Amino acid sequence: MTDYEDITYEVDDAAAITNICLAHARDVVLELRSGVTPRTEILRGALEQRDPARFPTLARIAELPVTTYDRQQLVVSIDLFIAGAQSVLQRQGVEELA
Repeated sequence: MTDYEDITYEVDDAAAITNICLAHARDVVLELRSGVTPRTEILRGALEQRDPARFPTLARIAELPVTTYDRQQLVVSIDLFIAGAQSVLQRQGVEELA
């Protein structure tokens, strides 16, 4: 990997983890202010525009009283990001960072 590729990958990683954290924080604030879970509402709205029978798993999720606005969800999201970044680094032969 070249120095340019190293820096580009590091910037991309920083942007991705920042987006994960900011999206989580935004959704938590929106829920606290409005009492509405934004991602659930977005999912329901998308399903209303399509045949929910074509997306039975998403339709079921949209109806469940599941919260994805707690600390555990943020931890899972960060863990998934780290696992994915490690996998990419290993495939690129950057073992010492993975």
